[in-house]
Amino acid sequence: YLLLPKMGIEGYILTVYIAEIFNAVCSIVRLWNVSHMRPRVIKWVIKPLICAIGATTFAFMMANFPALERIAPTPRLIIHVVITVALYLLLLRGIHAIEAEEITWMRRIFSSGKQKKDPPQVL
Repeated sequence: YLLLPKMGIEGYILTVYIAEIFNAVCSIVRLWNVSHMRPRVIKWVIKPLICAIGATTFAFMMANFPALERIAPTPRLIIHVVITVALYLLLLRGIHAIEAEEITWMRRIFSSGKQKKDPPQVL
């Protein structure tokens, strides 16, 4: 009502972003209150964020390597994505953001298609 006349579509998009962020925060707080779960901000937010920044930065530097400039754009993009994902997972494991029990649990899910054991407790 206020932003649309002044900002146009940008105001509408800004309103949607603000509403979605507000909704997500309210839902997460409600989930924590109902489940009595304690948030682990360092393990769930800070460590993955650091790993994502590190992986994407290193993959970006590798993608700009002169030898890769001769490769067509699509295969180069695929290489970039694979390097980024691999580095991200290695960094997560390296700083203990993912523990051995969680890796075992994920392997069981992806290998058999069925969950044989309850997920690790994060409380």
